[in-house]
Amino acid sequence: MASAKLYLDTRSSVGLMAPVKAVISHNRKSAYLSLGVKAPIEKWDSQTLSLKGKENRNLQLFIMQKKLEIDEALLSIARRGIPNDTTALQLRDMVISEVFPKEASEKTVEHVKKEPKSNAEHKDCFLYRFRQFMESRPTEGTKAIYKDTYKKLVKFTEGNERLKFDDINVEWLTSFDNFMSQTMKSKNSKSIHFRNVRAVFNAAITDDVTDNYPFRKFKIGSEETEKRSLTIEQLRTFMNADLEPWMERYRDVFMLLFALCGINIIDLCHLKEITNGRIVYRRAKTHKLYSIKVEPEANRLIIRNKGTNWLLNILDNYGKSQDFNRRLKRGLDAIVDHINARVSIREQLPHISSYWARHTWATLASDIDVPIETISAALGHSYGCATTAIYIRFNQKKVDIANRKVLDYVYNVNA
Repeated sequence: MASAKLYLDTRSSVGLMAPVKAVISHNRKSAYLSLGVKAPIEKWDSQTLSLKGKENRNLQLFIMQKKLEIDEALLSIARRGIPNDTTALQLRDMVISEVFPKEASEKTVEHVKKEPKSNAEHKDCFLYRFRQFMESRPTEGTKAIYKDTYKKLVKFTEGNERLKFDDINVEWLTSFDNFMSQTMKSKNSKSIHFRNVRAVFNAAITDDVTDNYPFRKFKIGSEETEKRSLTIEQLRTFMNADLEPWMERYRDVFMLLFALCGINIIDLCHLKEITNGRIVYRRAKTHKLYSIKVEPEANRLIIRNKGTNWLLNILDNYGKSQDFNRRLKRGLDAIVDHINARVSIREQLPHISSYWARHTWATLASDIDVPIETISAALGHSYGCATTAIYIRFNQKKVDIANRKVLDYVYNVNA
């Protein structure tokens, strides 16, 4: 039976707003119909599929009016009879013809926007769409990852610009897997490229370019990653070692990442201020809102590295957080080499990166019996049912208490 429901499409959105769409479902297939408006992500209630807040009242009324018109159109079409071989895309087009005036459809419905002829000719070509998606990524780091995937795709397909989304099936994905296996041993490295391909498919489906989705039957393989956390003894050795003066700032940054529950280096660089004893920020990678209590150990490090235009002086001295992260990796390598030259083989430290701070915080929290759901909340992960996690506001006080326990454990406060 044909049906429609509202959907806030946050998958390819950049910023605080995302397009509102109706999902037209028929014969276990779906097609998307844009309502021509965007809504604030934070105000969207995923349970009621509606906007919260009096300030969004007019927008909510518009959305509900369009939803009502779509439902009435589906009911009218059903009464006339829907042929069994009708696809979701065809049904969506029937709804469009009834709901949206012809003269306004180009502005209201995404899939009928006019494109230059050269672009329209390549609209359903996989490599063309991959390039478009790649160039639209919000950060240079993410673009670089997609460019790496693109190079492998070009080599595998011999640059076949005529390859369509509908040409890609399970057999094609398996062949691409075998092709990458010739030069890549790690399943996790290959899985990154498959996730990039899948993201382009998801975007193409959202934009009504295709309804083919071969990943339903193709499993993206992965394997357990190598341990990337320091033991309590190793972390204490790292934080208490006598270092050369120039190394101190890199140790400060690593320990600050740790003291702020494993915050990402990009987000740390872009912090602006402390408000009521907390840092509040929106993570660059996921756009999720975070609030972390600044404990005394973290505050001392912040004061020592105070910035002028930012909370820390990193971006005052370096143009981009990526530039500093590369310097940080070299600085941490130098610190580890400096320490290892002065301890026994059994006490030597592994080479680390900024990401080790996050893993180490989580591992040590687990060591002192912090509940897994609290660790997940501190790291910004969902625990248990992902759907349920959307509707339950986790008690931030539990994260604050957990971080205090971890810092007491590391700094040996009660010893």
